Amino acid sequence: LDEVDRMFVTEYASEAFGLFRSWHNKRALDPDGPWSHLTLVIAYATEAHLFITDVNQSPFNVGTRLELADFDVAQIADLNRRHGAPLSATEVAAFARLVGGHPYLVQRGFQAFVQGGVPYATLEAPAGDDDGPYGDHLRRILFLLAQNDERRAAVAALTRGSVDVDAETFYHLRTAGLLTGASMRDAQFRNGLYADYLGRHLR
Repeated sequence: LDEVDRMFVTEYASEAFGLFRSWHNKRALDPDGPWSHLTLVIAYATEAHLFITDVNQSPFNVGTRLELADFDVAQIADLNRRHGAPLSATEVAAFARLVGGHPYLVQRGFQAFVQGGVPYATLEAPAGDDDGPYGDHLRRILFLLAQNDERRAAVAALTRGSVDVDAETFYHLRTAGLLTGASMRDAQFRNGLYADYLGRHLR
C-alpha cells in the first residue's frame, strides 16, 4: 500500500487502518493459519503519527519499521551534481539548512531548480510563506497540529525557546517528522523551514 497518508483525510480512515491492524493481529495470533500468507507493506509520510490517535487501532506501531533518513550536506551536494549543479556550494549549504535534508523537501526544491529554472534566492525568500513553494506542505502540518491542543501548545512553546514538552508529546512530534533530538531535553525543529513557519503561526 503506497502513499497511504492520502487516506488520512477520508471519513473512513480509522476503520481502514483498524482493519489493517486486525490483519496483522490475526497473523500474529495464528502464525500457522491462512493469515501467515499475508505480508502487508505500508508506505506513508511521517505525519501518520499526528493522525492516528488510538495506538491500538494503528498499523503504524507494529511490525518492522524502515525509516528513511534525512540527506546530509554531502548527499545534497551529490544530488546537486546529478541534477546539473543548479546550486553553488554556498547555496547547497544554505539549502541544507533550510530543509534539513528532508527527502520530500529536497526533491521539491530540485524540481523547482531544474524543471522550473528557479534560482535558489527566488525559492528561499518565500519558502516559508503560505503561497510559497512549500506552502501546501506547511499548511498541512499546521492543520494537523490544530487537531491536538497538547501538541500544538508544545510546538508553540518550542518556537518561543521553551522546551516544555512531555515525553509522549515529544515522541509523537519526533515520529511525525517535526522535531529531532535524542530526548525532550534537546528537542529542536527538524529544519529551518519548520522553525520559521511555525514560529510565525503559533507564537
